[in-house]
Amino acid sequence: MMRPKSFAQRLRAGDRLLAASATISPIAAEILGRCGFDWLFIDAEAIPLTSPDIRALIRAAEGTGAAPVVRTNDDNPADIRQILDMGAEGVIIPLVRTAAQARSIVDAARFAPLGIRGVTAGRAQGYGYASNVAEYLKRANEETAVIVMIEDSVGLENVAEIAAVQGLDGLFVGPGDLAISLGCSGQPLHADMRAAYVAIAAAARSNGIVLGTFPANREMHELCRSLGFSFFLAGLDTQLLGTAAHARLEDMKNW
Repeated sequence: MMRPKSFAQRLRAGDRLLAASATISPIAAEILGRCGFDWLFIDAEAIPLTSPDIRALIRAAEGTGAAPVVRTNDDNPADIRQILDMGAEGVIIPLVRTAAQARSIVDAARFAPLGIRGVTAGRAQGYGYASNVAEYLKRANEETAVIVMIEDSVGLENVAEIAAVQGLDGLFVGPGDLAISLGCSGQPLHADMRAAYVAIAAAARSNGIVLGTFPANREMHELCRSLGFSFFLAGLDTQLLGTAAHARLEDMKNW
C-alpha cells in the first residue's frame, strides 16, 4: 500500500496547507484536527509548554490526521532533536537571523549526510524497534520539515543567505515582530512590509523553498498568495475559543 504524503512532502510540493495553533490542551488539539486543518502549529514559544505537554499535543494531532509541527522556544539543537524524537513532523524555529544559525538548525534536524542528528530509541524511532534503521533514517530526512522564521530586520537583511542553506524546507514570516522591527507595528500591509514580503519571496523562489505566514486579514493573505506563499497559520486556538465564546454569549443575550 502506498504511504500517504507526509506534511513535508506536501509542503515541498507547494500545496496550500492551513493550520490552527495548538496550545490549550490535547482535547482542544483533537477538536481542531478533526475540523480539517492540514497541520497543527504546536506553539512552544508563545506558551510555556513542557516536554510532556508537547508530546501529548503531538499524539492528539496524529490521531486526527493533522500533522504536528512544533515551533520551538529557540534554536537549541538539543530541543530540536528531542521534539523530532517525540514524533513531530516538522519544526519551526523562531528569530533566525543568519545563515550560520540556519545551518546549525538543519544539522540538528537532519540525519547524515544532511546533518548530524543522532539516532535514539525515542518515539519517532519506535522506541528502538524500527525494523530497518537505514530505511528509517532515509524516510525521516525525506519526511521532516525544517522551517525557519524571518521576523526582524537582521533576518530580512540576510534572507538570501539563509534561504540558500541546504536542507531547509521553508521560511515562515512572523509579521507582527517583523513589523515592529521595521518600525511599522500593527501595519502588516505597510509599504515596508510589502517590500519585505517581496524580498523574502524572491529569496525563497531562488532557492526552491516554500513560504508561510500568519496573515492578519484577507488582503494580506491574497498578497502573500500572489507572491507564492503556500502554508498558513489560520488562527490561534485561544483566539478561536474566545471569539466563538464571545459571539455565543452576545447571541444568547438577545434571545
